[in-house]
Amino acid sequence: MSLAGNQLTLTFDISKLMTIVDRLASFSGNSTLNSINSMLQSYDGLQAGFKLKKAK
Repeated sequence: MSLAGNQLTLTFDISKLMTIVDRLASFSGNSTLNSINSMLQSYDGLQAGFKLKKAK
């Protein structure tokens, strides 16, 4: 989390989400999920988040 002026940035680790996608991909055999899983597995410490700007 960081606050700069009127902008707040929230980020969080998505390793648990990556685990869920990995399991879904292995069980479903869906080629799209397998592609997404392969891409996600190539990143270490991946984070996702939001950037919020205060309305005036």
